[in-house]
Amino acid sequence: MWLAVVVAAAALSAEVVSESSRNEGPDEASALSRVGGNTYFCVNDKGGWLYEVTIALADGEVSFKTNRAVRLEGRMDLEGCAYDPLTRNVWVSDEIDTSVRAFDTSTGREVAALEIPTVYGKHVRKYRSLESLAMSPDGLRLYTANEENLSCDATNVVRIQEFIRNGADDAFRPSRQFEYHVDPAGGRPLGRRTFSGVSELAVLPDASLLVLEREFSVKMLPSFRIRIYRIELGKKGKALVWEAPSTFANYEAMCLGPKLPDGRQSLVLVSDGGDGALENVLVLALSQKN
Repeated sequence: MWLAVVVAAAALSAEVVSESSRNEGPDEASALSRVGGNTYFCVNDKGGWLYEVTIALADGEVSFKTNRAVRLEGRMDLEGCAYDPLTRNVWVSDEIDTSVRAFDTSTGREVAALEIPTVYGKHVRKYRSLESLAMSPDGLRLYTANEENLSCDATNVVRIQEFIRNGADDAFRPSRQFEYHVDPAGGRPLGRRTFSGVSELAVLPDASLLVLEREFSVKMLPSFRIRIYRIELGKKGKALVWEAPSTFANYEAMCLGPKLPDGRQSLVLVSDGGDGALENVLVLALSQKN
């Protein structure tokens, strides 16, 4: 059953704390999930590797360091990543076979797989599959979304899929599915290349979601445009939290970070440096709008 999405009750705003380039870590980073402290798991969309990294913010500067890497068996094009606080495994979405699977973070062995609703397998468009993955803080809800519309849906409509479980010993099962409307591309194609879709999700403590929309098109120059919206599942609309109107950093990974010294919630984004884009780390601070 289709449900709609709603503007969250308390609107958020965000401001940049730090944005810096990185020359360390995985190439073409596609997803990020916080384990705790300054430790995160990161994946890229080539080769099926899981990286444990440290991202630290000090005096307005961000440091990025890879601690270790493990190959996840059978995986190739990883686009989503969500650390499981109840099992200490990591869930990843793979764009090649439209799957979501859990892996042991030490050995890289598969330990579980989700039942994906058949509508995705039947109607997903090539390289526009399950791009995002986000876990609720209590570990009981998991969310994913197709990057762009399924062939059976209207243009700029994507589906956010919820999975639920009762505890660490229970398996995730498909639950509600939500319709989400992505902003249309605001520029011209570069050749045949233009897109506007959902790149990542993040679950806030109040159960509302942050949605990272990413666009590539030509205005004055070919560039990326990113927007972060806040939604509450079950009602219509979305509230803009932050946007960068033009950038050469292809922000594709996003997750909540630690609380900042002033008490605000941080949001960490990492860009995919493929095709000549910048490899950056962006830290935003979230606060309630007055």
